[in-house]
Amino acid sequence: MKHIPNILSGSRLLLAVLLLFLVPYAIPFMVIYIVAGLTDAFDGPLARRLGATSKLGSNLDSVADLALGIIVLFRIIPVMDLPSWGAPVAIFIVALRVLEPIVGVIRFKKFVLLHTIGIKAAAWVVFLFPILYWVGVPLVPLLIVCCVLAFIGFGEGFLISLISKEQDMYAKGLFYKKK
Repeated sequence: MKHIPNILSGSRLLLAVLLLFLVPYAIPFMVIYIVAGLTDAFDGPLARRLGATSKLGSNLDSVADLALGIIVLFRIIPVMDLPSWGAPVAIFIVALRVLEPIVGVIRFKKFVLLHTIGIKAAAWVVFLFPILYWVGVPLVPLLIVCCVLAFIGFGEGFLISLISKEQDMYAKGLFYKKK
């Protein structure tokens, strides 16, 4: 029972890899994508409820999240009719999220992906983007909202990695006081 959260995180990683072999926005792609996202919604809360939180589980969750995000980005961007600024902005935002743990490794000598409130919100916005586009939400307004919110959330994480005195993967945000 205590292994279920890690199984969910691991399955998200496998599902992300499976997306490499499916046609973007086809029904099988979207079903796998949504299932992968749901594993992210349940693995952490389930681990806390079962008393099964662990460093391994936290790292597995973070790596699976990052893999899913990067794979989906590079599968959907090429098939979308983005405005000229869309792809560079999306890649810049992903770079912020990828550089955050690299800065942490350089500064603190350990790999950690932060889990701030802003990062969690940005991750959900980014997750919902392909789904909302798939169901017909107009691309440009959707892209603007998604990019602004993702930049705020992931930018905050990058900034925390740059300026914090210690690395706390569970920091709530830049302006929250630690209790």
